[in-house]
Amino acid sequence: MVPQRGEPQLLIPEARYFTVRVPFTQRDLDAAQQAMVCHRTQFSEDQVRRLGPVAARVWNGEIRLIHAFPTGASTDLFR
Repeated sequence: MVPQRGEPQLLIPEARYFTVRVPFTQRDLDAAQQAMVCHRTQFSEDQVRRLGPVAARVWNGEIRLIHAFPTGASTDLFR
């Protein structure tokens, strides 16, 4: 969010631009939560606990990203 930008403060690209879809498992999500615990100064225990279920629901098994440079659809960040 960029409040000084005016309205709208948050811009989300159109879904058609999210051509990279990287699947993840519950194990990956658990590892992400453990990694967040290492950043105690940035995330409280309550935030970490509440974020896990929300992230799982919103992401629905895959992280959707946009290529910095157009290369086509992918399921791998490094190819």
